Amino acid sequence: MSAGKVIESVIIFGGIGAMAYLLLKKKPVVEQGATTKKFIDGVEESEYNKLKAKQCVKSATFMNDANKLMECRKLQEKNELTDSLLSDSVVNDFNSNTRHFPSMFNPLPIKNLNTCNELDNFIMSQSQKLGLLYKHFPKSLQVQNEIAKAEAEAKFNKYNCRDKIEAVRTKTLVDLQTKGSIKAEETIVNKGFTEQKTYIILGALVLLTGFYVVVKK
Repeated sequence: MSAGKVIESVIIFGGIGAMAYLLLKKKPVVEQGATTKKFIDGVEESEYNKLKAKQCVKSATFMNDANKLMECRKLQEKNELTDSLLSDSVVNDFNSNTRHFPSMFNPLPIKNLNTCNELDNFIMSQSQKLGLLYKHFPKSLQVQNEIAKAEAEAKFNKYNCRDKIEAVRTKTLVDLQTKGSIKAEETIVNKGFTEQKTYIILGALVLLTGFYVVVKK
């Protein structure tokens, strides 16, 4: 075999071997640092804290527990629904409110409900309680809770809480959709790039193989 033929064979087979290597080689394994997530009762910690804060407000407004409501505020995620409507110094003086018979049927003074989230939960709890009161309790207690519900609804409307609730829900939905879209796009791009690289390499192999066959003739 002449030197020229040897060089041709080396170039052709070397090219085919290089293409095959690029096609079949495994992707390098990238070692990632261990990410530790803390779970509480089977729920990831941050999600657990959100559920805990949500349940705290529901419980405090249903039981008309002013002191617990104060504690719940410390757990709330900051957004339009948990921002104070008035200065805390105005609404946190619980001792100035006379409550002779504290109970779940003796509603909180409405001024102590100082966020849209608290007002929303209080209105829902009052609706539930009134269903029971109409069946089993005296008229005076019914009226007391009807007035409290009406006052809470007036304050709810005054501070545009409905719009704030919709805004937070929309933002949450958009965030979820955005995260899902980004993840899907990354998957499609990576898959498309892999397929494109495969087609290029296969095409090159076919060309080199054809070139080799022509040279051999």
